[in-house]
Amino acid sequence: MAVLVSPGTSISVIDQSMNVGAGPGTVPLVFIVTQENKLDSSGTAIAAGTLKANAGKVWSITSQRDLVSTFGTPVFAQVSGSSINGYPLNEYGLLATYSYLGISNLARVVRADIDTAQLEATPVEPTSPAAVGTYWLDESGSTTGSSYGLFKRTGPSGNEVWTSCTVKYVYNYATGTSNAPSSSDGIVGDFAVMFQTVNGNLSYWTKTNSGWTMIGSSGYDVIISTVWPDLSSVTQPFWIKASSAAQGANLVIRRMDATTSSFVQVEAPILANDAAANTYYSTTSTGSAGQLYIQPVVYSTGTSTNSFEIKRYVTQNSQWALLGTVVGSKSVPTQGPAVGQLWFNSLIGLDSNGQSTIDILVCDGQDHWQNINLPGYTSIPVAAGQPTLYVQSADPRDNQITPTLIKGDIWVDTDQSNYPVIYRWSGSAWLLVDNTDQTTPNGIIFKDARSNPEYHSTTYSGKYNAGEIIQT
Repeated sequence: MAVLVSPGTSISVIDQSMNVGAGPGTVPLVFIVTQENKLDSSGTAIAAGTLKANAGKVWSITSQRDLVSTFGTPVFAQVSGSSINGYPLNEYGLLATYSYLGISNLARVVRADIDTAQLEATPVEPTSPAAVGTYWLDESGSTTGSSYGLFKRTGPSGNEVWTSCTVKYVYNYATGTSNAPSSSDGIVGDFAVMFQTVNGNLSYWTKTNSGWTMIGSSGYDVIISTVWPDLSSVTQPFWIKASSAAQGANLVIRRMDATTSSFVQVEAPILANDAAANTYYSTTSTGSAGQLYIQPVVYSTGTSTNSFEIKRYVTQNSQWALLGTVVGSKSVPTQGPAVGQLWFNSLIGLDSNGQSTIDILVCDGQDHWQNINLPGYTSIPVAAGQPTLYVQSADPRDNQITPTLIKGDIWVDTDQSNYPVIYRWSGSAWLLVDNTDQTTPNGIIFKDARSNPEYHSTTYSGKYNAGEIIQT
């Protein structure tokens, strides 16, 4: 830096140019943090330096092109196309190395074993793809998911017709083999299907005066056929059309593929028995090996059917056997987060609509529990003078628009490892609430007061809330 001084004037010249000496000098060792599994500069392959297996490895990088091929292009967060300066997840280390390699031809680079993509704030709990080989009964509906092909005999005698039935309820049970639909659901005449994951069994039900009744049981017999049954020659009140055309059943089975890491539909026709399945697959090059089919299960009387089961040909035993565990769901199955995966939940205490996920009632000193002002619930009647809840990581007094605090206001600090940390405004300071104090007026009880803050009974006041309560 050079300083020029003359009467009344002071001029400083600062040289911030970057250069390296003519000698070999010192090779910099740069530690960086980036997103994991980034694409390289070509956009067609994973940048090797961002693989988890290569975290902590020292890379000798000789050019800018070498750098972006190894670690990908530096990622900078943007809003409406404009970069957010100072954003903590921006890849400044990678950018600095890129700049340095504009004037030099060697740098050592080490990427830390942290995936910054996992640190992006999200209110949705992260998951990982289902295990390879997982089977899924796709119940998503529309044109891609399963349809059930249930018909009911309707109309006056002599002029009866088969009428398609809308399945209103779809149940899935991960455990047990003899579950039934929820008794509180539906009205007489509604229809449901129930899938039991543990044995891959799908059954049909109708709501009657006596509750949910399985179709296929006595008095509710069903026939399964790929063609329209002649109503004059059959007595069953229900029919399941076993072919997909014309509102028929189309049970969509998908399998998690190792190559594509996605669910791929597999062939699973509805067929009468193992012999029919062998005949069906006899024209394929591998025969029945590893193939699936869906078999109607004969009811105990031998005259009707009460469910379907999914079977797979086991080559080792040269026979068809129950497929076993199959996941039934409307959404794509996933499994829990991978070991070591990080999650930054940005909405602790608030949901994506800005509504409080914390419901607090306060005692009015007269054995009544009253509503307080909760974030996002502006329509709930709150008596004058009741406290306000602040759910945030910083002192409410530091908010851009400083609130007017009143004695009794409550602040839940969301940026604490021992969450919840709760403070009450004394009129001049925030006082820590003792979470273990469940007896004094300054304590708190953690209980489930109501299903949501909008629950009300008669007067819409916390006074009439049933059950246990969160209180302070």
